[in-house]
Amino acid sequence: MKSLFAVFLMSFAIQPMPSLAEGARITFACHATAVCSADGLCADSDGQVDFVTKPVNIGPSGEGTYTISYGNATFAMRNIDGTGPLLWSEGRGDAQVLLLTSQTTLLWQNQDSATGASELTFLTCEITQ
Repeated sequence: MKSLFAVFLMSFAIQPMPSLAEGARITFACHATAVCSADGLCADSDGQVDFVTKPVNIGPSGEGTYTISYGNATFAMRNIDGTGPLLWSEGRGDAQVLLLTSQTTLLWQNQDSATGASELTFLTCEITQ
């Protein structure tokens, strides 16, 4: 299923590469609705997170490397095939995955391999370019 993110990325593919390097970006303004632990226990959530992605080196379908920023940090990110998943790490042993599940919903999985801690956050987002 193609997501709004994929539509944005496909529109990037027909633009000349210099326009991408000059600041083309996608913003996900998200509200967390639930957070689940690795053992399947879930709780309602009322958090807010804004992700901003910027292309670095992308292919014709939007696959490739980006940066992702949230909070006060920016990380290198990989988009597997233009529609996701979006993968990045905040450091050694950390894995982050953002999976677009519809035009307004995302799943954010974060995992720490050193501690075994894992969390899945359900997000409802406004996605803009």
